Amino acid sequence: MKNGQPKTVTDPTQAFLQTFFEIDKYKDEVVTKNQVNGYAETKKWDKEIVQKWTNLFRSRNSDRITLENICDYLRLNIKEVRKQRDAPVTSEKSPISYSDNKQLGSDIEVIIDQMPMDMKIPIVNEFRRVLSKNNNDKTEFDGIKATEHMKNFMDKRFSSSWVALIVKGSYTATFVYFEECSFQFRINNYNCIVWRTFIGFH
Repeated sequence: MKNGQPKTVTDPTQAFLQTFFEIDKYKDEVVTKNQVNGYAETKKWDKEIVQKWTNLFRSRNSDRITLENICDYLRLNIKEVRKQRDAPVTSEKSPISYSDNKQLGSDIEVIIDQMPMDMKIPIVNEFRRVLSKNNNDKTEFDGIKATEHMKNFMDKRFSSSWVALIVKGSYTATFVYFEECSFQFRINNYNCIVWRTFIGFH
C-alpha cells in the first residue's frame, strides 16, 4: 500500500452499529429495509455488505430491525451499546469514544476508540516508550520485537490473547475482539492497533 494518511478501519461489528446509528437519526431504535436500501445506494455499498443486511432482515422475517435485534445478532450488551452511541465524539475519525482522549497526549490521533480510558492510558504510554526508545537509539525499527513486547505487556496487565500491530502508512484490518478491548491510534508516523481476540482465550 502507498504511504499516506491512515484509512478508517471498521470491523464488522462496528460497521453494523455505525450504519444503524447513522440511519436511526431520531434514536427510536428502529430502521426499515427501505431505509437501509436507500442508505446502501447513497454509500455505494458492495454486494457483500448488502447481502449481510438482507440476510439479517430475512432472519427476522420482517422489514424492520430494532437496536435490540442488532445487539442480539452481534451478541452485544444493549446497555453498553446505548452508552457508546450517546458518548461524545472527540475525533472525527472515532465514532465511539468513552472519555476525553486529550488525556492521552497531544501527540496521539485517535482512529477507532472502543476501550475505556483506564486501559488506553497505559497502552499508549507503553507504545510511546517503545517507539521513543527506538528513535533515541537511531537503530532500524524492529516491528516484530516491538509488537511482541506490546502483546506481552497487555497480556500481563489485562489478561491473555492480545494482538498488537504497528503500521507505517495506510492500512485496513478486520478482526473479532472482546467488547471494549479494541483501540487504534496514530503516534508520530506509526499507526498502532491493538485488540483482545477470542482465539487462544483461556
